Amino acid sequence: MWSVFRMLGNAVRIRLVGLAFDGGGAGVNVSDAADALGIGEPAISTYLRQLADCGLLRRSRAGLQVNYLEDKESDAARRDIADALREHLHSGGKTEAAALLFKALGNATRVSALKVVARKPFDIETISKTIHVPHLTVLRQMRPLIAAKIVARDKNGLLSMVPPENPLRKKILALASSHLLQ
Repeated sequence: MWSVFRMLGNAVRIRLVGLAFDGGGAGVNVSDAADALGIGEPAISTYLRQLADCGLLRRSRAGLQVNYLEDKESDAARRDIADALREHLHSGGKTEAAALLFKALGNATRVSALKVVARKPFDIETISKTIHVPHLTVLRQMRPLIAAKIVARDKNGLLSMVPPENPLRKKILALASSHLLQ
């Protein structure tokens, strides 16, 4: 799951997933995606391959052309992530906001720290001791979680989870929490 979050921590990759989902079942190929996004084919090819390697998209060859489609046979967590992302994009949600959320969740130290604050509010020092990571590293790694409004710091310096404000956050944080608390 975290590799998927890491892949989706990039707005261009989210746009590519959106193009693949909107392809009416036909998906998207490298040249069409490059034209649609105004980005070079080598970069698009790399991004699409990475999305296929992490299980969000699958490759389908039609002669010399390779199309990338939604992988409906991936595991339940990846399908849930894809469904939440599709719903977000179709409802007019911003790709940058989604990328910020996924980027914040795509790091092992952040995930470990989030696991601690998901249960109850803690300060940086306590989190550092609990997950056995240096204080400064935890401090640096909490910034993206705060910027993505996943975690907030109160006036006493305690960090705690923020209630999710939109459907994408609700679904993704629920998925992440269920895996975190296992």
